Amino acid sequence: LHVLQVLVVSKTRVSGTVPTAFGHLTMLVELDLSRNSELTGAMPLRELADGAPQLAVVHFLDTPLQARAADLALFGQLSSFVADDPARVRGSLPTAIGKLTSLFELVLDEVGLEGTIPSE
Repeated sequence: LHVLQVLVVSKTRVSGTVPTAFGHLTMLVELDLSRNSELTGAMPLRELADGAPQLAVVHFLDTPLQARAADLALFGQLSSFVADDPARVRGSLPTAIGKLTSLFELVLDEVGLEGTIPSE
């Protein structure tokens, strides 16, 4: 699976946690785990950012995963990040989010985000 670029596992009945081994998918560009109500735990954003540096699209709509807002700034190529209720994105948006020059879509709807929106 070292050449896998797109992984879409949406509207399925997968359950459990998202494996940190997804970070070993070094060519991954898009990850969509939307509409999987049985997925739980933390979205391994740090592992994904470290292992899949080209990852540009991360979606987990209507999926009860958790993430840290600060980890969004780890993705140099991020163009689209979408999460909504019941997902939880803890913390506040990092100032470094302004350095994500490819980011054109950031949807954090009813996810528990806190703090202020960075001015940069």
